[in-house]
Amino acid sequence: MDFVAELKKDLEKELIQSPALFHGFLFLSADATRTPAYADPRYLPFYYYLSKYVQPQKLLEVGFTLGLHSGAFLRHNTSVEHFLGFQSPEEQPSRLGAKNIGLVYKKPFQVFVGRFFDAPLKEHAWDLVLWDKQWPYDVARSGLDRVWDSMALDGFLVYERLNGENRRAFDDFCKIHDRVPVVLQTRYGVGIVKR
Repeated sequence: MDFVAELKKDLEKELIQSPALFHGFLFLSADATRTPAYADPRYLPFYYYLSKYVQPQKLLEVGFTLGLHSGAFLRHNTSVEHFLGFQSPEEQPSRLGAKNIGLVYKKPFQVFVGRFFDAPLKEHAWDLVLWDKQWPYDVARSGLDRVWDSMALDGFLVYERLNGENRRAFDDFCKIHDRVPVVLQTRYGVGIVKR
């Protein structure tokens, strides 16, 4: 992962702010854009910076909701040909996320709302998986294995929120698959592994 040093430099510069990235995006309320997480230049802008260095053709987002992670990525990216957003049925309405993605991605895409183990992951060999979904340890571990099996060789898994059970599931996943992740100090911590 030769790009990591440059990605870290971009994070340290903090040049991109969320209001610029998400101009025109829909939120559940105006208050959502006033939160510390939204304003943090080391949170969602990370995905914009990542798009400068990773050029996937097939993108999967696990934990789609408003499409902010993939939206930030797609704001700069031109290589993605297939996009699938996964969302659990108990989460916020995916219509907002789909409209948000439509602002930055002009090709057909799919949002799957349902049980993760029913999601059509095998339709493509994913070059990039953005994971921002918190599940109990066992569900996260088996979900990570399912994603891994549907990824392209040399694809990247970007795992958001390295804390608690999420961190333990990711660390154990990496050990089992004999991978050493790159961990970056974003707002919640991000781990990146290459297939």
